Amino acid sequence: MINFLITQVSTMESALKSSQSISQSNVDLDRQNIIRIKSDLKAQGDNQVQSLGTVAAKLHELEMAYKREESLRADLAQKLRRSEEQSGELANFIRSLSTQSESELN
Repeated sequence: MINFLITQVSTMESALKSSQSISQSNVDLDRQNIIRIKSDLKAQGDNQVQSLGTVAAKLHELEMAYKREESLRADLAQKLRRSEEQSGELANFIRSLSTQSESELN
């Protein structure tokens, strides 16, 4: 009877060790999966940060180009106004000379 109990205890210990081994294997696989998932998430996060950085840089570049265009447009508008004023002054001067020449001829 004692031999039977010793055999039963031995069988149970063997089953327990097998169960512990399987549990440890599952824990190891879970740990590896968690590490892999964390690594994948970090890579995705890094890609998103890089993409956001690229978008931010492009946006800044476009904003600077827009400001340059606006400055150029304002400068050209001012030059056009100045040119129109000078053309008007020149036309008035020509009319004045023409009137003066006509009056001197008469």
